[in-house]
Amino acid sequence: MRTTNRRAVTDSTPYRFVGIFSPLANFPGSTYSINSYGDFFRGDANVFGATIAPNPALLNDYPGSLSQFGVTDLLKYGPADTNKQGEKTYSAYAMLRFGWTMGDIPVDGNFGVLSASAACVPMSPPTAW
Repeated sequence: MRTTNRRAVTDSTPYRFVGIFSPLANFPGSTYSINSYGDFFRGDANVFGATIAPNPALLNDYPGSLSQFGVTDLLKYGPADTNKQGEKTYSAYAMLRFGWTMGDIPVDGNFGVLSASAACVPMSPPTAW
């Protein structure tokens, strides 16, 4: 016999897209990095050239990175950004083994039955845990 009672709360990470309508030269050099792929697949791949990407250091300073691009408000999470799920499962397995000889021929085997049930459980807010 086996039972489970699982709960999970997932907060989504909504993306924020900010249009940059100025040349990158107007931003400090630490805002972006230029990545080249000269040795991609040991130089055997036909690559499209360098890419411009945000500097990884900006990830550690979210409010600071927003201010560099002229955004003043932080991203807010609403009730629709939280996914709450719960599930209860029950299962049981029974097995009957048999064996005999029919003349000089041995006969053996088993017969099993599995019963399983799963149900979604309504969840209360995470603070009630």
